[in-house]
Amino acid sequence: MPSVRGSPPSSSPIIHSPSKFNFISISTMVSQDTHYKVFLAEYCRIPENHHAIYIDSHPSDPVSRHGQIFHVIGSLQTGLKFETRTVVFPFDTPGGESIQHIGWILKGDQTAEECFRRVEAVCLTIPPPKKQYNLMKRLYPDEPIRHCQHWIQEAKEALFAANILEPLNPDDDGQVILRETTERGAVAL
Repeated sequence: MPSVRGSPPSSSPIIHSPSKFNFISISTMVSQDTHYKVFLAEYCRIPENHHAIYIDSHPSDPVSRHGQIFHVIGSLQTGLKFETRTVVFPFDTPGGESIQHIGWILKGDQTAEECFRRVEAVCLTIPPPKKQYNLMKRLYPDEPIRHCQHWIQEAKEALFAANILEPLNPDDDGQVILRETTERGAVAL
């Protein structure tokens, strides 16, 4: 159908009308075709659950859904150190407790490995929690205790500040999804 003079072609998503505004949602531009979905992943550990940033780089792999994890490992007795590695989707592990969609990372024309290196470079600027105990004695009683959860929050903020991690779209669900919910089939990921 030909367009009326001065109006956009009928295939255009924008409606030019003084009484109506048609805003294009960012989500029409952000998808798993153009971006990696980024999650805060929580794993069941003793004495406290472990947090990590998980980038879902292969969400539709028919054999094994997997991605890259960014976190700090160790203990308050020994100090923590940064680690990144390829892992299966958090719910495909025995300890995967919950996930929360926290944002998107643009794929662009870079490979997944190049994208991961950019994330890693930012993560390396965040000092991991140092040794904070010698047996049961706190080494720095005037300083607040810092766990992996604190490091993850700082890394997430740094990734947003570096414009690597893009915020959720208005129609994205940023709710915490528990493993038990997905096992009952209540949530599509």
